[in-house]
Amino acid sequence: MRLCDALEICPGVTAVMGSGGKTGLILHLAEELRQRGTVLICTTTKMWLPQNGVVCHTVQETAETLQKEGMAYLGEADSHRGKLLPPTFDGWETLADFVLAESDGAAGRPLKAHAPWEPVLPESRQQTICVVGAAGMEQPMGEVAHRPEIFAALCGAEIEDIATPERIAVALQKENFPSRVFINQTDAAREADVQRLAQLLPWPVVAGSLQEKTWQVCHK
Repeated sequence: MRLCDALEICPGVTAVMGSGGKTGLILHLAEELRQRGTVLICTTTKMWLPQNGVVCHTVQETAETLQKEGMAYLGEADSHRGKLLPPTFDGWETLADFVLAESDGAAGRPLKAHAPWEPVLPESRQQTICVVGAAGMEQPMGEVAHRPEIFAALCGAEIEDIATPERIAVALQKENFPSRVFINQTDAAREADVQRLAQLLPWPVVAGSLQEKTWQVCHK
């Protein structure tokens, strides 16, 4: 099964938030989806500039690139920091068949909690996928969570405490952002822990490893 089918990606805007593989998930989905239509990659905050691919700045550039390549990045380039910033004009949500919008940052950590201004979710989104890095399970929160103080407070723990599946599930449910969860990095965690986390979550869950290109639907 293709990952885009497992995650039930439909035309329109899909917001991707969380930690532990957002950009990797977006790139993988883009390669699958470009066989079904045009794909636009952007961010509502900031993401790493692509190593490959065309970064567009205007509607005309985007239309020409999508017609030629089937996929394009849209936004403003901050070359000093190596970051792609959000589009500067309205209506970008309608420029392609599929729009994948990275909607927060995690500083490379597998787990994340959100400050009050995060995530920046597009109002026109069809769904919100939260990525969770399984590599953070059974590790001290202070070492594996972005904004560990917030993460620990959400699940009633201290940052020195272990990020168990139960605590991760509590933190995710208290924030209550996603419509679907993708547990990534399952190759770096115990299967029992991954399945336990999936069972505790109220949303549809897909678990797998982008690195190994394997995944399974845990529940719908």
